[in-house]
Amino acid sequence: MFSILKYVPVVKLSNTVFSVFVLFLLAACTDAGKSTSANNEGTADNSNTLLLPVKMRSHIAGHSDSYTATISIDGAAAINMTRNGDSFELNLPGLELGEHSVFIIINYIDTDNGGTVIPVATLSKNVAIAEGANSFPAVDPVNDYIEPDNDGDGRSNFDELSDGTNPLVEGRAISGTFSEFIPTSIELHLNGAAHTFTIQNDQFSFPERIDDSDEYIITVATPPANTVCEISNGNGTVSSTNISNIEIYCIKIWFIDNDSDGFGNSFTPLLATTQPQGYVSDNRDCNDTNSAINPAATEINDGIDNDCDDQVDEGFKNVTWYQDLDGDNYGNINVVISNITAPENYVADSSDCNDSNAQINAGAVEVFD
Repeated sequence: MFSILKYVPVVKLSNTVFSVFVLFLLAACTDAGKSTSANNEGTADNSNTLLLPVKMRSHIAGHSDSYTATISIDGAAAINMTRNGDSFELNLPGLELGEHSVFIIINYIDTDNGGTVIPVATLSKNVAIAEGANSFPAVDPVNDYIEPDNDGDGRSNFDELSDGTNPLVEGRAISGTFSEFIPTSIELHLNGAAHTFTIQNDQFSFPERIDDSDEYIITVATPPANTVCEISNGNGTVSSTNISNIEIYCIKIWFIDNDSDGFGNSFTPLLATTQPQGYVSDNRDCNDTNSAINPAATEINDGIDNDCDDQVDEGFKNVTWYQDLDGDNYGNINVVISNITAPENYVADSSDCNDSNAQINAGAVEVFD
């Protein structure tokens, strides 16, 4: 999940503890040296850097997240700060000694979602700069910053970002994980609304939000082929927090493949998270004792459904054949069969008038008898 750096005081790094902090660097960039000349009299020590600790969301590895910050001093126009690694820098003319009003806005830029700008902290405070100062005094990085709550749900933008919720959308996020077999795509319903998820890892999150005190129901609308899925924590009532404990448990159905043609027998299912030996996920074999008969086979003219499409010898033309019991190659018009090729004891000629006597047929020579 997201890593959040919430309050960032100035700290000293030990040899064994790695601490991350973000500073705004306010640099008074006039001539170096103490402020003793006529032109610089009454300004802060420009040989030092003015430090102002702030809180902001830390960079998320693998995401194109970025931040912007503006500062206004004594009501002047806001000035953009410059990002420099984990810091912001600002070069100002000599800043006069004494009290100044400072107003800062920190924005989180979600560049993975269209560059949405989300304010995460503001500071408005009067601070005093003493001679030789190298920081704004009396700025409390915990209590002096205000965290906006754009959707008015009682949780700051900062806190919602910390658990992966979009603070600009009202309501609570509904999300969960897959376990065991993780499908590449699945259709889920949230309160009847369908969503098709392409699973990049083991997680999913619905785009809509559910308000506090409202109920939610998650169902698997269309499981992947030959897969059975069950849901844990798939319904309940939202109350003050996001819902993230939904678990969808999916398991594959496997089918024995006796003829090793890559297609299994639909009458022999077996549930397993991994493929058992001798089993396959495709159950469309219509003859699991003959490897030449399966959905990938080519249909031939043999009176058999070779490609398991419930059709026999499709693509070949049927012919009417007539029974020839006396073997004279002339058939009985009253005994017929339709087939692509001639069955045994059947012929194409139907002109025999006596199919029990081979001497009597349309090709015989008439005799006086």
